[in-house]
Amino acid sequence: MASTDLPATPATLVQQIAGNVLSVAAAAIPLAVVEHTKALILDSIGCALAANDEPAFARASRVLAQLGGNPDCTVIGSSRRVNLPQAVLLNGILIRSLDLNDAYIGPGQMGHPSDNIAVALCVGEKFRASGLNVIASVALGYEIYCRMQDIIPARATWDHTTASALAAPLIAGRLMGLNAEQLAHAAALSATHGNTLAVVRTGQLANSKASANAMVASQAVLCSLFAAEGMTGALGLIEHPRGLSTGMLAGAKLDLLTEPIGERYRILTSAIK
Repeated sequence: MASTDLPATPATLVQQIAGNVLSVAAAAIPLAVVEHTKALILDSIGCALAANDEPAFARASRVLAQLGGNPDCTVIGSSRRVNLPQAVLLNGILIRSLDLNDAYIGPGQMGHPSDNIAVALCVGEKFRASGLNVIASVALGYEIYCRMQDIIPARATWDHTTASALAAPLIAGRLMGLNAEQLAHAAALSATHGNTLAVVRTGQLANSKASANAMVASQAVLCSLFAAEGMTGALGLIEHPRGLSTGMLAGAKLDLLTEPIGERYRILTSAIK
């Protein structure tokens, strides 16, 4: 009797990326990467502490105070606690506001991957992750973020913070304990909706520059929470003709995104200012 089994559907790029991120054990992260990641985390906290009086943070803080929410996560430099997406937003603004956090310069664009350290700190706190797991999530998040910077065309329509729409949910979802399917959907949900226009950092700079990545990252964490409850995203968002491959990543070498992680870590080339 002929088999009625359908052929397996090839994994999409975002599914391959999610699988790669989950395949690396925290204990397998090289010591040099762990030590450099610790330095980047401390540097980012220092940047945040110095920015507590910055206008973008103050304005966002006042709005979120009116909304309330569960006191799950700490706002850096204070005793205040807010819910998870709010904490990612506020801490992300703090880390970025003074423009003193680290920089990664890729052949495509330059970006600030430490913007997403807010994701690791807040999700790690909420889900009581170990320090090593927080460090591993940062290093792996950097890898995906920096690979995106390597292939995003220079001076494109899309701002470099758009890369965080893919990297941030991978950081969050790994710390939350999502499985590969859930993590792929978290990334798909986030990266479908997390595009930022490059006009955000042109001309007379507005508060939207300091908050650009924080807004993407906060939504990314929300998408990870949705995925944990079974919400699904468009898994073909990268390679589909109506996806990133013909938008932000038109002409890019997409297979770089799915290369195994571990041969080298791009976080080691991200410079502390």
